[in-house]
Amino acid sequence: ENKSGFMSPNDAAGELEEHSAFQRIFRAFLNARAALGLALVFTLASAGFFGVMPGRAVVAVSVVYALLAIARARGYKNPSKWARHTAEGRARYTKA
Repeated sequence: ENKSGFMSPNDAAGELEEHSAFQRIFRAFLNARAALGLALVFTLASAGFFGVMPGRAVVAVSVVYALLAIARARGYKNPSKWARHTAEGRARYTKA
């Protein structure tokens, strides 16, 4: 078992085959939100470096957005936790 947190190419291919298209698209959406949050914070930091200081509220909202987006993207690392929300997952977890 791989405990490093990194996936081998074989593990990644197997994982993608197991998940639905919706889960892959949703994961891409969450990762894009995290990247957007980081880009927003980086833009504010570079603006401050060049002398344009945004308001504290703008900085606070941007940093909080970035942190929440990153936390949500990292929390969705294992979509099998969300299997109960799909029709196939509900069938597995309910007794016939």
